Amino acid sequence: SVQGEEFVADAVAEALGIDRRAVIHELSGPMQKELRLVTAIGLQDVPGGRLARYRFRHNLVQDYLYRQLDEIERAELHGATGMALERIHAADPATVAVSLALHFTAAGDWARAIRYRLLAAESAARTFAHDQAVEHFEQVIVLEATHRRFVGAVMDVATVQESLGDELLMLRRWTAAQASFRASLDLVAESRVAPARLLRKLARVEERQSHYVEAAGHLQSAEAALREPDTDAPSAWWHEWIDIQIALSFVHYWQGDLPGMTTVDTRLDPVFEAWGTPIQCS
Repeated sequence: SVQGEEFVADAVAEALGIDRRAVIHELSGPMQKELRLVTAIGLQDVPGGRLARYRFRHNLVQDYLYRQLDEIERAELHGATGMALERIHAADPATVAVSLALHFTAAGDWARAIRYRLLAAESAARTFAHDQAVEHFEQVIVLEATHRRFVGAVMDVATVQESLGDELLMLRRWTAAQASFRASLDLVAESRVAPARLLRKLARVEERQSHYVEAAGHLQSAEAALREPDTDAPSAWWHEWIDIQIALSFVHYWQGDLPGMTTVDTRLDPVFEAWGTPIQCS
């Protein structure tokens, strides 16, 4: 019942230490045909095998069985189920990242809960599911802040805050995006490229709201944060410098400042030849 209304017999068998064939025999036999508590959904192909999937005939049955477990039993079974699903889906855990995060959260395995919630966030972001990505990134931040003393440094908080800001920006949630970018900025003071990138993103938030003076101010701060070219990582430095100049050119464009655009383009042309992408050079 800890898996929910739908469940995988393979995970039940592994979590309880029972032979898979015995579990399937019980589910497809008495529990389906006599007691009519579950119904077989079918087989699911995964790397390395096929999973036997079932569903409770009514969610009240699953809820009743789940409520019969005390707090200790629930945590133990969630942990065992999470470990079973983690092994079963080791080749592609992103497909069950949300389930894994929920199981390990219920089990109190905070390091794994954070890892899979973050994986769920990143997967959602890649598929442009921005609302879901925001929800998962926010959960990651809360989990890390609440349980930091138990798990140590299991993630880069600055990176997560920046990723959250990116998703909030896509959703036009300007104030929240600014807060996330600023939270990230507070954590990357030792770097040069990262603060410049975050300031550029703060400029983007302002530009999207037609606050062009504020956007230009952030871009000037971003260029100042870069300082002189970084000889240790020149590619990253120059690519960020280019992105700042392009952003500044757009601000000039929206302001109708053609001389400003020309000045930026003049600065960009020779740098494009040395460091620009193929599209930028074309």
